[in-house]
Amino acid sequence: MNQDYLSVLITELRCHKLIKCEPQLSPEKWNKSAFELCSKIISETLLISFTEQDMLKYGTSISYKTLQSIFRKTYTLKYPIDPRSLSTLTKIVRFLGYNSWTDFVNTSVESEAAPHTEEIHLVDFIKGAVNNSFDAISGLTTTALEKYYDSQYSAFKMLNEVIIHNKTNQNIINNPTNPSTVEILDIEVENIDDNTARVKTKEYWLLCWWNKEQKKYTTRLKDINDHMYTLIKDKQDWRILNDVTVSDKYQLQLSEKK
Repeated sequence: MNQDYLSVLITELRCHKLIKCEPQLSPEKWNKSAFELCSKIISETLLISFTEQDMLKYGTSISYKTLQSIFRKTYTLKYPIDPRSLSTLTKIVRFLGYNSWTDFVNTSVESEAAPHTEEIHLVDFIKGAVNNSFDAISGLTTTALEKYYDSQYSAFKMLNEVIIHNKTNQNIINNPTNPSTVEILDIEVENIDDNTARVKTKEYWLLCWWNKEQKKYTTRLKDINDHMYTLIKDKQDWRILNDVTVSDKYQLQLSEKK
């Protein structure tokens, strides 16, 4: 059970406003410098919020290696928790706004487990949808979209239009050494209830279309923008209806060849 609390701890750390505002901490996987930055943010916050007694008892520093171990789920937490581990966890949860590790655990137990679990599932679902959208465009087939999109709505139709257009015009992004890629820079569930949800993301898309007839790159799209996904829950799972963004990354691909 203690390991389950660590998973919640990781989620809350990622969602903390001081963590979310750092672009270096946006990727799903953190490198050494990211853990060092997280450690620095926690320490600097505790220096301001801790009393002198707190500092004497716990200190304010957090080893980046400890954070790395927690995030990579190699941090072993057994009951009873030893004093050194408890001190480390106390500093982290105090940074998150809890009074103590016990307070954090009790709040986790009392929270509504189903909505929390559903929100995590929804985040994973959107990540899968974005990655599979890229796979669909790369493979020029809608097969990868069927699990995530309702084919009757605009999000699916927009992707399908791109696939048909580029397939017809002999454009591909899966040729050798093609640099095309997609990455979710930030993601947040804005609203969720029993049957509907809205999820906001910031996405980076790079699509370099290679024309097989001309044997050269003819169209290039580089786009970083916010997206608002509207979803509905059917009998099996969530389905995306709309993807609203300021810059229509798909329509840009339909521009005239350069």
